[in-house]
Amino acid sequence: GLNPRVDINLNGPITRQLRFNVGGFWYNDKGYRNAGAPDKGYQFRGNLDYLLPNNKGSVRVYGMATDLITQNLIDIPYRVSDLTIADGWDASQTFYTPKLDAITFNVWRERRAVAATETPTVEQRSVRKSFEDGNYARGGFAGVNFQFDLGKGWSVNNKFRYMNIATGTKFNLGVSPLYTNVAASNVRTLIDGDGSNQDLINEFRIEKQLVTAKTRHLISVGSYLSTLDLENNTYSFTYFGGITREADGGLSVAPIVPGTVTPASGRISRVSDYVENTTSFFAGDEIKIGGKTTLNLGLRYDRVSLNLTDFMAPLVTGAAADPTNPRIVAENRKVSLSDWSGSLGFNRLLGANSAVYANVVRAFRAPDNSTYTQVRRLMPVVNGRSVYDPNGTYSVLPNGLEKNEVVYNQEVGYRTTVGALGVDWAAFHTFIDHRLVTTYEGAQAVQRPLGNNRILGTELTLTLTPRAIRGLVIRSGFTVQDARFAEFKITPTHVTVGSVAGRRFDPTKDTYGVDVVQVATNIYQLDLKGKQIPNVPRFIWNASVVYAGKYFGVDLRSNLAMKRYNDPTNLIELPNLHQVEAGAFVQYVTTGGSSLKLRANVQNLLNTQAVTRLLYLDTTDAALTQKQWDPTFSGLYGVGVPLLPRRTILSLTYSF
Repeated sequence: GLNPRVDINLNGPITRQLRFNVGGFWYNDKGYRNAGAPDKGYQFRGNLDYLLPNNKGSVRVYGMATDLITQNLIDIPYRVSDLTIADGWDASQTFYTPKLDAITFNVWRERRAVAATETPTVEQRSVRKSFEDGNYARGGFAGVNFQFDLGKGWSVNNKFRYMNIATGTKFNLGVSPLYTNVAASNVRTLIDGDGSNQDLINEFRIEKQLVTAKTRHLISVGSYLSTLDLENNTYSFTYFGGITREADGGLSVAPIVPGTVTPASGRISRVSDYVENTTSFFAGDEIKIGGKTTLNLGLRYDRVSLNLTDFMAPLVTGAAADPTNPRIVAENRKVSLSDWSGSLGFNRLLGANSAVYANVVRAFRAPDNSTYTQVRRLMPVVNGRSVYDPNGTYSVLPNGLEKNEVVYNQEVGYRTTVGALGVDWAAFHTFIDHRLVTTYEGAQAVQRPLGNNRILGTELTLTLTPRAIRGLVIRSGFTVQDARFAEFKITPTHVTVGSVAGRRFDPTKDTYGVDVVQVATNIYQLDLKGKQIPNVPRFIWNASVVYAGKYFGVDLRSNLAMKRYNDPTNLIELPNLHQVEAGAFVQYVTTGGSSLKLRANVQNLLNTQAVTRLLYLDTTDAALTQKQWDPTFSGLYGVGVPLLPRRTILSLTYSF
């Protein structure tokens, strides 16, 4: 159907030195897929700029207000055997079913700053309300930037922003890596969370232009400070979901014990108050030597301090907890990490139309709250009741990360033009130490280190801009890359499902080229060194043809990703992923400069239904273990994420 969106922007001068820009959008969009509720909302932004006399600087005051809802149902069942969509499904569908709308569930509602003996209150949550809220962002930010020219080559810049956004995390996702067409095998979890984000950021920079007889320098030093306060109340409801579509398009659902009564029972996924403080210092120099050589040097130091407090009821491992025991548990962890980044860039003009360039970068990724799973205590059971133990064993150790993810990257390249043809060639090498990947622990998405990666590749891009047809640009690029694990060992733990449910990895069976290392009696590791990194294509081809004239234009864009594996053991090869987009416009331009443009754009022109990835199989040994006992993956489905189906976007724009 038709889904409306309206965008408006107005800008211009108020006086000679005062300018403004205001704009925003509103939309109500049922989306590409049946998610049970629409994407909808608005965003409004504006800024006011004051230009100082004699080009001595400027001051900008800006702000944004938003209320947006976006749906997040992403998976459908794909057969693991041939990576085709399950019968009765297509990429426009999701696991939404009206049968979910009637479900309510109870959760313990934690309260902050309470006595240790206080019992949490019970709150009833609505699955329908969760779908209607979607992933929401409500609130806004405001800030001020200024830049002053102090004379004699000196200038200062400062950027300040305050943000206050209420957020919702609402999505329904399969959690079984492999399942069958039996309702009890397809375990799904509804994540139902609300939170708030308050953020203060300030960046200060002072610059100095320095000119000598042979060089020109632009030296800058500065600091970055931020404090972020995140409050999160996230709950989950787990149920069995069938995959057979019924006559009305619905699906079967069944709560998981103990959620067998109405309302069913949910659980706490995360109730927390996290404060993140970042302090950074940086310096850089852009050096121009003569008229042909440029060097860029940069160095940055960052320190991140995390103050993480989780609130929870004790984890019940037996019968109902004794109400006389303390119910509120607050765990606090304080972590500080620091690291440095650096870069060196080089560019040399070889003539009027060609240049060589190179750069070296050392960067890092500091942990944030997503690298830490909420702490829970295992509660001992005495006489059928859970007993509070302040020294009880943690169910998830609060050690976070041993160190940061560090990225080393080197690149060299050559650019030139020959008449109307532009040529750009580059070779690159990337090494990622202690690489972080999003994985799930229970219903929580967390960052976990998964070994070291190495990527070596080259890319060639050709661009043709024929002078005979002004406005025509033809571009084609081809990338070849070898992305492999430099070091990656995992311990096989996954239980298989389906026709051979309950079987585990067996080192005496065929391991399909995966090296197995015995580390202790009956304890083995899979050594995946040299295996291709999941979801990273070996070959990429991009092509586009764009013609933009004064009164009409057309464009065609293509992206083809080839030779991809879904799992780290390289047993499941994903199909080639080909995305094609096309568009065209006609435009009427008046003598006064106003214009009226009608544009049509078609996304996923070929309506490709190919799977982009199977979740959970890309970080585990589940595919290898299953293949040992069931080489054909007979009757098994995976948590597949498809390309969004074809969609046509029509837009009418009036500019004046």
